[in-house]
Amino acid sequence: MARVNISIPDSLYERLDRQRDRINASRVCASALEKELDMIEGRTAVADPEIAQLVQRLQTARERWYKRGREDGKRWAVQIASRQELYRAKDYMEGEDGAELAEALRDRHERLRTILGGYDFEAAINRWVQEDKTGVEFRLERDDHDEDESFQRADREARPDVDAAGYMEGWRDVIDEIWQVVSAALR
Repeated sequence: MARVNISIPDSLYERLDRQRDRINASRVCASALEKELDMIEGRTAVADPEIAQLVQRLQTARERWYKRGREDGKRWAVQIASRQELYRAKDYMEGEDGAELAEALRDRHERLRTILGGYDFEAAINRWVQEDKTGVEFRLERDDHDEDESFQRADREARPDVDAAGYMEGWRDVIDEIWQVVSAALR
């Protein structure tokens, strides 16, 4: 976990010091920073479950899959990735747009899995598909006779709202953001 020093007014510090046994300052600061960043990045949290459902319904497939890619990428980086895997993932994805990353996912799936320590994109995407309760599986298969067209056609027919490019852009962006923080702290 990264460490950050913050500066607060003396009067606030005195109040905090009196309540130190009742308050976790790190947790409070992390929560406040997360809310502020969500607001700046346009990811405001919605407390009302019905409004949250509305937001999800109104999101484009690209927005929904980008967010899912960010969540999966963050989970992998924080809970699973070694320092070397995180660096290799950042290096591999850097400068690639979503379409290029989605193509790499289809064509070089095993290479990408190796770089990410065995991460199974197909299974991750299928967990989201199951959450959507559609029951249709996403497959990374392609017909070697007519590579691009047959894969795109099969993908469109099987899962018209799986946006692999958006998902991979979410992965790329969160891995880059995490690496920026982690690499500075590891120096």
